[in-house]
This record gives sequence, structure tokens and C-alpha cells, in this order.
Amino acid sequence: MPPVQLRVALLALAVGLVLADSSVVTLGLPAVLGDFDASPAGVSWVLTAYNLALALAAVPAALLVRGADGAARIARLGLVVFAVASAVCALAPSLGALIAARCVQGLGGAAVACASLALLSAATGSRARGATIWGAAGALGAAVGPPLGGVLTDLLSWEAIFFVQVPIALVCLLAARAGVEAPPAATAPAAAPVPPSASAVPAERDGRLWTESAVEPELESPWGGGPPASPPETEDRFTRDRTGGRWSRGGASDDDDRGRAGGVGDDPPAPVDAESGAHRAARTRPDVRVLLALALLGAGLTAALFLLVLLLIAGWRHDPLTAAAAVSVMPVAALLAGRVGRGDALSRGAVGAVLVAGGLAALGLLPDADIAWIIAPQVLIGIGLGLSLGPLTEAALRGRTDQALHGGWTIAARHAGVVAALALLTPIFTADLERQEDRAAEAVLARILESPLSPTTKLSLGLELAGTLDAAEGEVPDPGPAFDAARPGPGEARAYASLREDVDDELDRAATSAFERSFLVAAALALLALIPLLMPAGVRA
Repeated sequence: MPPVQLRVALLALAVGLVLADSSVVTLGLPAVLGDFDASPAGVSWVLTAYNLALALAAVPAALLVRGADGAARIARLGLVVFAVASAVCALAPSLGALIAARCVQGLGGAAVACASLALLSAATGSRARGATIWGAAGALGAAVGPPLGGVLTDLLSWEAIFFVQVPIALVCLLAARAGVEAPPAATAPAAAPVPPSASAVPAERDGRLWTESAVEPELESPWGGGPPASPPETEDRFTRDRTGGRWSRGGASDDDDRGRAGGVGDDPPAPVDAESGAHRAARTRPDVRVLLALALLGAGLTAALFLLVLLLIAGWRHDPLTAAAAVSVMPVAALLAGRVGRGDALSRGAVGAVLVAGGLAALGLLPDADIAWIIAPQVLIGIGLGLSLGPLTEAALRGRTDQALHGGWTIAARHAGVVAALALLTPIFTADLERQEDRAAEAVLARILESPLSPTTKLSLGLELAGTLDAAEGEVPDPGPAFDAARPGPGEARAYASLREDVDDELDRAATSAFERSFLVAAALALLALIPLLMPAGVRA
């Protein structure tokens, strides 16, 4: 692999790693809950702490990214902090220590994510290509995190999730440097000189505002020292449209570029001496409606991953490996949708929000505890995420003068949505689970009394199950040990096995019902993303 491509791959891996960490431990949470004897609300802070730190630190970290050298320093620092914090997470002696280390992980992850955007733009020689790779790596990392975490938890332990991250982060350090290996010089004809009397026209290159005039300012080039050079790739050269007074890349007009990207803020820059304050502000301020949509979709993604995983492992009592295989449908659908989707970014985001909401609503209306019922909803959610997250992230960056800063805003928005969803849905889920536990206990007792077992067997089994239900304390109980401890009498084996199936069904039904309201609330959150996305252009940002 050529050095430039290897560097781009490692930078993309770094972005995927730190954003996957927002959800990678999801399938390991039941094991964490058991090891530290915590409640579901308490263990949810393992996710909340990381996402909260990432959301709060993203914009401050982006403000520290200044030039290629600054981006490289911030990326190196972030990767080292992330690696050390990952090791501490794996060795944490208590839930409090694990949550504290997750906060530090989030700080390092924010630095890595924001600095990597600037480094990817410099390495590829294209702001647009760098943003595309950055957005795709982050979305893919968030989607594939839970299945990978589930595999590691089942084959090794939940601590392995964090141990594995240490060498990956250290390998990514190889890409966190300022130098860029420029490709051979392009053979495109040089741009015609601009006469001294011409108005200076700014052009964006790699997150900076460049001004072409009779005398070019001596600014540091993002591809090395000295005055600004032309971008290394022919298709990203800026040429002057002499008749229209606009800038285009590689012979393609701005209109063509807007039509392909469908983003926001794509209007060609006005001459510096004529650029209005409103136009300049639009190029520097964040696009609030896109960020709000990303936050609401991030909330939906949280429900799709966090709640679905808890339903499979804690509710339906599947092992982490089975749960990992079950939830892998979502990232596969997202990956395929991201490859085939076309059209305007805001329109794709709106369609994606509807699909995510529909999938979450379907998860809230499951007829029974069968894994087959969660496949179609996951396909809808995955397609919706593939259509929306990447294009909306690119839309938030397009036309902005400081890509690292606006990349930080997208991270802050998405992970603020994750934190808000956890804060909103966890108490709803916990209250519903407690209510369903009481209903399930009554239903299980009725099943035992109605069974054809002898009074002695009923009493023995009832006492064992009562102890199991009392010890659950906010969790879905496993009746298996109780049935193993209580022995059926002579000739009762078939009735005993039938009763065991009935009790399992009652508990599965109770667990499924406990998640219904949370999934429906999450569906409403995802659907709310339509409001900013469909807002008339005149009142948007």
C-alpha cells in the first residue's frame, strides 16, 4: 500500500476506533453489571460518561487544531491519552473507576476525532474527500462497535474490549504526523494570471480561506513549509471561470459540485471586497438545523443499540455472541445504504429519519421474543442511518472555513443526542422493568398453581422461584437455577418441563413489554429530526 494510502487508512481507523467506543461496550454491559453488582441505571454510565466527555470536549479540542503541525500534535496527544485510559478501563477495580477512566477516554477520543479530520484533508489533498472518509469512518465505527464488543465479551471478557484498543491506538500514532507525501506534480495547465485590478476572490483549500490576487500572501501551506502551493491532485485544482467570475475544481462548475453533494453552504465565495457580513457569518457559524438533526438521529441510534442489546442479553437471556450476530444486521444495512444512496443530503437525511423511526417503532411492537422479529426493524434502522449520518455530516462541513471546528460540532451534536437519549430512556426503561417484574411474578405464581404437579413439587419450586425473583432487583431473572434446584416427583418430568417453558415465556413477555415504551419514545425522537431537515430555507440556520 502506498504511504499516503496507508496514512489515510490509519487515520480512518483512528476515527472509527474512538467513535466505535461510544457503543462498543454495549454488549459487555450485562457482564459489567454482574461483575460489579450494579443496577442497569448505574451501569448505563459506562456509556454515558464516554459520550458526555466526547460531546463536551469535541469543540474545545477542535479549537486547538491549528495547521497541519497543530493537528498532528493534538492527534498524538489524544491517541496516547485514549490508549492509557483504555488500559485503565480494562484494569478498573470498581464501577466508579471504570466510569472515571471512560471520561478520560472521551477526552482523548475528542482530540483524535477532530485532529484526524484536518489530517485526512491534508493527506488526501481534498477537503471534500477528507470529510467523506472522516464521516464514513465515524458512522461505520459507531455501527460495528456493538457486534465486535459482543464477540470479544463472549470469547474472552468485557475487559478484552479495552485491552484490544491499546495496541490499535498506538499503531494509529504512525499516521499522526504533519508531513504529507505529495503525489507527482499534475500536468494540468497553470491558471491564467489574475490582473492586479481584479477583485481578490477567496477559495477554500483544506479548511483555510485562500485569496488569489496579484500578490499571493505568504501563508504556510498545509502540504509543507513555505508559501501556499496548489493542491496535489488535478481534480482539486482551483481554476478561474473568467466569464462567471467564480471558482471551480478540475473544470467542474460549482453548480455541478452542488448537484452532486447536495450539501449546505455550497454557494461560491463572493469577492472579499463585496462579501457581505451575513455571507461571511454563514461560512463560519455552525449549521444548527443539521446539527439538531444529527443529535436526534444519534438519540435514535442509542436506543437501537443500547436497548436492543439489553433486550437480547438481559431480557431474552441470549449469550453475547448470539446477540452480536443478531445486531450485525444493522451495520451491514447501513454500509450498503451508504454506498447506493443518492440525492440531496437534507432529503436523504429526512428519508433516513423516517426509516429509523419506523424501525424503532417496530421494535416497540414486537409480538413475541423471537430473534427473527428484530431483523426487519434493524434493516430499516440501518438503511436510515446509512442514508443520513454520513451525508448530514458532510453537509455540516461543506462551505465552512474551519473544518476541524465544524467537525467538532458534528461530534458534539451526535454524542449530546446519545447522552440525552440515555438520560431520558434509562429511567423509563427501569420503571417499566420494575412494573413488569411484579406482573411477571404474579403470572409465574399462577402458572405454578395451575400446573398438574404435586403440592410438594409446587411448594419447592415456588420457594426457589420466589428467591430468584426477589434477588433480581431491577433485572430480568433467570429461572433456570430454580428449576434445576427443585426436583420433580415421579411421573412429573413432562409436566415439569412444560411448566419451565411456560415460565420462560412469561418472563420473555414481561421483558419485551418493559422495552416497548422506550423504543416508541426513541422512535419519536428520530422522527423529530424531520423538523429541522424540512424547515424552509429562509428560516434554517
